[in-house]
Amino acid sequence: MNGPRQIFRQVAAAGLGDGLNSYAHSMAWFGDQLYLGITRANLAMLKVHNPPELHVWPVRPPADLYDLDMRAQIWRYHPPTGVWHRVFQSPLVTSRIPRDIGYRGMVVFQAPTDRVPALYICTWSPSRAKLPPIIMRSENGADFHALPSLSDDPTLNTYRILASYCDMLVTSPTGRVHGNQNTSNSAIVLANPDPCRQPWRPVSSLGFGDPNNLTVFEMTEFAGWLYAGTLNPLEGYQIWKGRVDSARPEWRQIIHSGAYRGPTNECALSMCPMGDALYVGSGIQNGGYDRSFNVGPAAAEIIRIYPDDSWDLLVGQPRMTPNGFKRPLSGMSPGFDEFFNGYIWRLAVHDGWLYAGTYKWGTFLPYLPLNRWSQLLRARITWQGVEPLARAHGGFDLWRTRNGVDWIPVTLDGFGNIYNVGARTLVPSPYGVFVGTGNPFGPEIATRATDGWHYHPNHKGGLEVWQGQPLIASRELRSVTATPSVTLLPRYDSEMLDPIASEFYECSGFYNFGYWRPGIHSARQACEALVDELVTGVEPRGRLLDVACGRGGTAAYLSRRFSPSSIIGIDISSRLLQLCRETAPGCQFLQMDATALDFPAGHFNIVISLEAAFHFDTRDIFLSEAWRVLVPGGYLLLSDILFRNKPRIRSATPHLRANLVTGLADYESRCVEVGFSEVCIRDATETCVGGFVQHLLEFLRQKMLTGAVAPFEFAARARRLKLMSRSISHYILVSARKPAAMLRRV
Repeated sequence: MNGPRQIFRQVAAAGLGDGLNSYAHSMAWFGDQLYLGITRANLAMLKVHNPPELHVWPVRPPADLYDLDMRAQIWRYHPPTGVWHRVFQSPLVTSRIPRDIGYRGMVVFQAPTDRVPALYICTWSPSRAKLPPIIMRSENGADFHALPSLSDDPTLNTYRILASYCDMLVTSPTGRVHGNQNTSNSAIVLANPDPCRQPWRPVSSLGFGDPNNLTVFEMTEFAGWLYAGTLNPLEGYQIWKGRVDSARPEWRQIIHSGAYRGPTNECALSMCPMGDALYVGSGIQNGGYDRSFNVGPAAAEIIRIYPDDSWDLLVGQPRMTPNGFKRPLSGMSPGFDEFFNGYIWRLAVHDGWLYAGTYKWGTFLPYLPLNRWSQLLRARITWQGVEPLARAHGGFDLWRTRNGVDWIPVTLDGFGNIYNVGARTLVPSPYGVFVGTGNPFGPEIATRATDGWHYHPNHKGGLEVWQGQPLIASRELRSVTATPSVTLLPRYDSEMLDPIASEFYECSGFYNFGYWRPGIHSARQACEALVDELVTGVEPRGRLLDVACGRGGTAAYLSRRFSPSSIIGIDISSRLLQLCRETAPGCQFLQMDATALDFPAGHFNIVISLEAAFHFDTRDIFLSEAWRVLVPGGYLLLSDILFRNKPRIRSATPHLRANLVTGLADYESRCVEVGFSEVCIRDATETCVGGFVQHLLEFLRQKMLTGAVAPFEFAARARRLKLMSRSISHYILVSARKPAAMLRRV
């Protein structure tokens, strides 16, 4: 699983300078540039058409929606020069009403009579325009022409999906005037081999014969078939595959009842072939909670379908099916173990990796009334605090995998912006994979104060576009980690913001197993004892580097107890570094990769790292870097975890397999090979891991008894805790010294 790391850099922010540009609704690579279709002012539209019950509207609503300029836009981006250019804006029907308020789908397609491939775009028409949605076409990416209307049905207002199959373009109606933008009650597949010259024709029956199929939501070609996924709020989505390139189309149902999960797999939201399988991501419309049909809230799943119609559950809820009991092969529950991931919004393949982007609705928590929640959930939200929960569970997730089973997190917080609620588009290109976000929070945001709610400027509102490229050499990270907006966030970033964990550690800034010697009864004391054990026999003086400093507890304790001349902490997470500066204000904290230390040789007297080296890509590179930055005679102090050969813990450690060590002797030889001497390795598995598991389970049990933790949450946490502890072969304390003679072994 270990492959080239990815570094993502932001190439568009704040809606390209206009916070009302809310959704990167469609993207396509056409010619030598990236094309972006934009929908504007989406939260304002939601308030007009389908408002949920909220304390206050998150953005300042206009008196009339069309007081805003609602014209949808198309932009293009040239990666070599980094230049964006707006190439199209919707025409107006009247002085205020645009023809198009959004461009929800893009595809590059060449009809038999086309000279060159062309860019096709489907539109979203506002109700007041009283015009049917259309499809636009451009051969040069600058001139866009409307094609003849697909339908004269006055109730339709949008098409969402455009796909190609067997030299045909296919689509389906997806929204209604004065109704839901995601359901049309006209779930039918339309096909056209030459959209400029021929009319569209239906190639499926209405709803595939099931009136509960409200929309054909997603389509793609795989293994010679056209696959179509529906939205079905009563029974769960259906997947059909068809051959529609003949006068008598043939369709076959292969999945029904939401892959036997029922309505909580309401919609087949995303589809993407990779290798010999088709990957399907689910969702519940309206952000994970369909109020109109009372479906959800629930997190999304991913399944994998093979050409013989068999399928695997990859990320989701274990359950019985007619083909036997299905367990998620990744070991991850719905939403990648994140309740607020209501959609697997987009799937895309680039450079042998499958990327999955989510929609996460945790950012909306401060605005939601609690009276609709269950008593247990209300208790948890009230106890943990709405704003901390929103910060910890805001911003979409982006994951990637080479095999569908082992998933690596790319970001767990919308690239550091909690208002990036979704990865709306994922597009591969010769310049890497591009991610376009959904961000409807902008240019003003409602915030709560002691005297009520007030609107304030929001510089993080509006869509963003991020470009991901492989990071071949670890040293290359130096050029980007100095930019605060660019981060590579491991799973621990999310876990360490967990309010329950914060209480367990008494808000001390610690987050590790600790050293549970006799007489210790709190996690804070155990973590302090762990630091004491590491520095036994070593005087912490001079310059000290804390690698993967987390929330700053280690740095703060070392500063109080030993007063070294300076302490620098580094971490790859900008969010955690902010907490570090509050926890240990007398220390310096920098965003940096542990395998590319941006310090001169011989700079530190001590390098210390607690429970982090197994995360690094790789531990061996980190050991080499630590040796380099230490002064002659300096010490490396580590607590580290060795895992069994086939660990089944969740992908909090994306480089786990590359860092497998066979035992303590193997670990010592790696330190010696780098150049360290006086290597001392102690096994502290029972004292550290055993004590931690015992005390954390008891802490969680007490929380359950008081109602602060729901029974199902206690069971899930206990299960993950036990699974993790069984995966550990050794918990070790390491001390090694750089020889004073500076003779490094080769």
